[in-house]
Formats: sequence, structure tokens, C-alpha cells
Amino acid sequence: MSMSFRARFLSLRGRLPRAAFNLSLLAWFCVTTVLFVFLEARFGSQSTLFLYPPAAWCLLALVAKRLHDHGRSLLSLLWGLIPLFGPLYLALVLLCWRGSQGENQYGDDVLQRGADYLQVAVTGVQA
Repeated sequence: MSMSFRARFLSLRGRLPRAAFNLSLLAWFCVTTVLFVFLEARFGSQSTLFLYPPAAWCLLALVAKRLHDHGRSLLSLLWGLIPLFGPLYLALVLLCWRGSQGENQYGDDVLQRGADYLQVAVTGVQA
């Protein structure tokens, strides 16, 4: 279930489960906040302008993979244009709701990659 930095923050392909997305989002937020605060304090507010494109791309890559986990395309971000309902709906989808189970058009289920399908649950056995 581990994903490289490049695959997680730079690629728009693949799927990202809820817990991995939330942790990656928290890491993205912390790193960008520290960079923005440091650069602004050290060099002024103009120095932070070059951070916007890479920060936005990394966030877009995370969101794209999370939407793919639900079987949705990146066009689902257009829901955010609907006042009040749209951003709330996107927040629920991205942060709270479980992704689609099994394989979808964006790849196999990341949570089931290591599952052993040969295990059998034995119930009703008395010793």
C-alpha cells in the first residue's frame, strides 16, 4: 500500500484510500505552511509566489487519486462551484466516505492488494 513520493504527489493516476489521503493532505498542509511562512519571513511575500504552482499541483494529484478511489473523474471537482452544497459534498467525498470496493476504471482496490483470498473463516468448531 506504500506509494512513492512521485506517485503520490505528482501523478494524476491511480487510487488513494481515505486514510492515506487524509495523512497525505495533512503532510501537504504542514510542509506548504512551513515553506510559505519561512519564505515570507525571510524574503518577503513576493518570494512565495513560485510555491503556488507546485503546491496546487500536489494538491490536485492527491484529490484526483482520491476521486479515482470513488470511481469518479477529476471533473467531479466542478461540484465545488455550487454554493454551500458543492464544497460540503466534496469534503464528505474526499475526507469521510469510503472509496469503491474492488477494481474500477482507475485501477484495482489498494486496500485489497495484500488480501489473502485463500483464508477460510471457520465458525462453529468446538474443542
